[in-house]
Formats: sequence, C-alpha cells, structure tokens
Amino acid sequence: MSWRRATILMLIAPGAAMTVAWGWRAGIVYGFFLAVALAQTAFVVLWGRVGERCGGWYYDRQLRGNR
Repeated sequence: MSWRRATILMLIAPGAAMTVAWGWRAGIVYGFFLAVALAQTAFVVLWGRVGERCGGWYYDRQLRGNR
C-alpha cells in the first residue's frame, strides 16, 4: 500500500467508524472539520509557495539591481 493510500485511509476510517457508532450526524460533523482542515492546509501550502516566489524575486532584484 502506498503512503498516499494509507494517509487517505487514516483520514477516512475514523469518520466511517464514528458514523457507524454514533450515526450519520457524527459523520457529517467529522467530515466538516476534516474539510476545513484540508482547505486550511492547502491554503498554507499555496501561500508558502507564493511567498517563496515573491521572496525570490525580491532577492533577485537586490542582487541584479534595478535596470
């Protein structure tokens, strides 16, 4: 099993177990918070890449000077 599949299984399994044990409302609550966490993680990753590029442009301009 690949790491990606194992990670997905680790995220989905608790939601499925909660749905079976406590009903569909618990599964909906778990899914909502999982979606919020995944969206926040995606935003942080993308923002980090944008910041990295902006920082690269800034230092590139400092080294070359303004033409």
